[in-house]
This record gives sequence, structure tokens and C-alpha cells, in this order.
Amino acid sequence: MEDDFEFCPRCGARVPHDAAYCNECGTALKEYTPPGDNRIRAEDGLTMFTTFTLIYGIFVSLMGALILMVGFAITPDMWAQVVETVPDFETLYPGITEDTIQSMMLISGGITLAGGLCAMGSYVLMKRRTNHTVSMVLCAIASVLAFFTFGSLLGIICMAFGLYVTFRIYKNKGLFSS
Repeated sequence: MEDDFEFCPRCGARVPHDAAYCNECGTALKEYTPPGDNRIRAEDGLTMFTTFTLIYGIFVSLMGALILMVGFAITPDMWAQVVETVPDFETLYPGITEDTIQSMMLISGGITLAGGLCAMGSYVLMKRRTNHTVSMVLCAIASVLAFFTFGSLLGIICMAFGLYVTFRIYKNKGLFSS
């Protein structure tokens, strides 16, 4: 009877020799990859989402930084040139001033950058398989900020996908060390 059991390579729990997953920590036993090993395991449920989170985080962070730079670069001379170039500017955009545009750019750039940084923080924790709850919260924050970053339909799609990734992190808690 003792031969019917093995030990989980991750947590050390006793498991039946034919088990596909550890009952204690959820580790896939057939092709276990120790933490720190960079081999891709498609069956772990997070590999594809980890890569997507990194790409999204980099793209959105760069976009947020660019919006902030443009916001800081607006000068009175540049604004006067915009107003002169657009016919009937005052009629088309009543009440829009240099300060209004600059504030909007700085706020939207800050929100965009924050969303990208949250996504990249979640990526780091997903990659290291540590701090499950923090990774999940950062991913959820990035998802909600995606709506404000992109607005309308694209924002809803990005937010929904981000919340799905958050759900996948939640469901794969066994892959994280804490």
C-alpha cells in the first residue's frame, strides 16, 4: 500500500502515484517545473496570460508616458498656434483653454501610466509565482484603469479581458508560493 503514494515536488504532500495534481497545492505533477525554471508550461493556466500582461503593461506605460510628455510640453505659444490654425476654434470648443487641455493630458497620462505599471507589477509577481493576492489586486486595478485609458468599446473589452486574467490568477492560486 505504501507504494501507491509519492510526494509532491513543490509542497512535499503525499499524493497517489497516478495523480495529475497535488491535492494540497494544486501543482501539476506530470510535468512539474520548479519555481525559477523558465521552461514554459502551457498546462499551468497562466503562461499565456503572463506574457500578455507584460506586453500590455509595456505598451500602456509607454503610451501614458507619451501623453504626460505632451501634456508637459504644451506652451502658450503652441496653444496660440492651435487656436489660430483651427477655424472657428472658439465656436467649436467653447471654454477650452490651454490649462484645460494640459490638465486633461496630465490626468489621462497619469491614469494610463498607473494602469501600465500595475499590469507590469502583476506580471512580475505572476512570473515569479509569488504574492498571489497582490498580483491579483494589481491586475484588477490595471483592468479597471483600462476603461478610463481607452474609453468606450475598446476600454470595455480591455477591462473585461483584464478581469478575466484576474480571475485566472485567482483560480491558479496553487501555482503561487504565497
